[in-house]
Amino acid sequence: MNVIQPSPTILVTLRESTVAMLMALRSGDETLDAVTARCADLARNAAPIEKAHVPALAPPVPASIAPPVASTTSTWPNSISGTYVASVLGVPVGADTLGALLRNVVDAIHELDPAAIERLSEMKARIRRYVAREREQVHGGRGDLSVLQTRSGWWISANIGEQDLVRSLTALCRASGLRYGHDIRFPA
Repeated sequence: MNVIQPSPTILVTLRESTVAMLMALRSGDETLDAVTARCADLARNAAPIEKAHVPALAPPVPASIAPPVASTTSTWPNSISGTYVASVLGVPVGADTLGALLRNVVDAIHELDPAAIERLSEMKARIRRYVAREREQVHGGRGDLSVLQTRSGWWISANIGEQDLVRSLTALCRASGLRYGHDIRFPA
């Protein structure tokens, strides 16, 4: 007779905010154990980074109360303030304009997986690029249109509406292996 031994269970203490963040990442009737495993897989498949940088594993901490961390140069946006808010792996990211929101999301994903932004730069939204290395490449020669530079050095269009943002976030999910509406959401 074959008896299947269940996996060992380990009890851990989680903050209520962490549980809420994990609950927000659930898909259908997915268990929190499955959500945690999915987040861990995403973190494992991302570019080599310190585990402390993986935002899905820790809630954002306002800069005013965050302890100094000597070994990190994290640029992860931890502000949820702003007119517009998106969710990246359960972490709210906010900005006052849609262009600035896209800029913050691109920086967040760049920190987790820089190669995903490289792949995104090869994709185009109709005429313009989602992201580009040179500001002139964003709008295909239209230097009169405004652009924004991300902290990670990429250029994006500042002239985007909600449909453009959703299209950009969907393309970013394709480039990074994430799921739009689950791993990246707008509105949050």
